[in-house]
Amino acid sequence: MKLSDAVICFDLGGVLLEIIHDLEERIEVCRSPERSLRLSDSTKRELIADNLEYQRGRLSRDDYMALLVSKTAGSGFTHDDWERIEQGIILGPMPDADDMVSFFRERAKDLGVLSNTCEMHVQQFQSYTFFDQIPESSIVYSHRDRVLKPEPEAFTCFEERLGCRPDEVVLFDDTRENISAAHQAGWKAFQIVRGIPVFPQVQGALSLLTRGH
Repeated sequence: MKLSDAVICFDLGGVLLEIIHDLEERIEVCRSPERSLRLSDSTKRELIADNLEYQRGRLSRDDYMALLVSKTAGSGFTHDDWERIEQGIILGPMPDADDMVSFFRERAKDLGVLSNTCEMHVQQFQSYTFFDQIPESSIVYSHRDRVLKPEPEAFTCFEERLGCRPDEVVLFDDTRENISAAHQAGWKAFQIVRGIPVFPQVQGALSLLTRGH
């Protein structure tokens, strides 16, 4: 496959954005010093499920915050505490994000973003400079478009948004389930390993891609 024939699809967290994936780690990093919180396994599962509903666009920001406060009521965590914890997911753009997007902007047929995210986080990261190179019309956000990876509808939505065929798309994502689902959708997909510089991984994947593997 020639790069000039490829439509590049980026995940955000773990690929273009550095984030804290684990909920309990975020709580520890972002909580007020005078408060602590130990989550039971059942509460953690509930909070993760609520977060997915928020990312699907089925919960408003205020409703989601209210659920977080009510389900951890004994901790004393307030709305402001949870706002700080949720905003603490995003640490900033990956060091090579601008260079990576620029590289593909110049060489690929097209590029876009397919991200499980929410209104709060979009407000945080939309000012990062690499977004200047990605048209808004080429971005699929789960909360806005009501599609969530790894469900098939998310991949279909991206294809329709960019007007491309499945066999043209090359996805870079850090989640194994999303990679597997992309393959099932007929995409080429490469998993980014967390904790290792992203751009060299992408360049290695491109080497395989352009050699026909």
